[in-house]
Amino acid sequence: MYAVMIDLTHKNIVIVGGGSVATRKVQSLLKERAYITVIAPWFTEELLELEQERKVQLIRKEVEKRDIEAAFLIIVATNHSQVNEAIVKCASPSQLVNVVEKPENGNITFPAQFSRGKLSIAVSTNGASPLLAKGLIKNLKEQYDDSYEQYMDFLYECRSIIKHSTFDAKRKRQLLQKALRDEYRHSLTLQTEFIQELQQVSLL
Repeated sequence: MYAVMIDLTHKNIVIVGGGSVATRKVQSLLKERAYITVIAPWFTEELLELEQERKVQLIRKEVEKRDIEAAFLIIVATNHSQVNEAIVKCASPSQLVNVVEKPENGNITFPAQFSRGKLSIAVSTNGASPLLAKGLIKNLKEQYDDSYEQYMDFLYECRSIIKHSTFDAKRKRQLLQKALRDEYRHSLTLQTEFIQELQQVSLL
């Protein structure tokens, strides 16, 4: 498996299954601004509420091949092995397919992950131990706490200013390295002062 980050904005995602697993998948994908369709004979109350809020489209039926043909990402989340296998066979090689029951039957897996603003951290054991991945994520959440959300915005702004400045390559590296000091992560005042300093110096 090769780890990548995928922009799902405006992509068609089809989730097959209407139970608790499908619900969790939907909830984790809502922030990606994708077009989410869930296909199943029945749905959880949470999914029905999301449909009323027009956040997802629910289709009450057994899945057919034509239902997944336009999907960029297909998530198979039923507890019926035969149905899951049939969906995988119907998918084209160019489609992304995740099979919750047996991830090895698809071509992508979802790692345990969390975000702090622009910072995304993911851990995968390739199916060896989801519990270990979950435990590692818990530890990482404590290490990379909420302060990183504002800090990432600060680093992004610093990099943007430095990247478009007339500094030579060596000076740019020095400034980018300086922005990584812990003192800036813990102080909004120091962040503001450093940004102002960069803006002034870059104009010289």
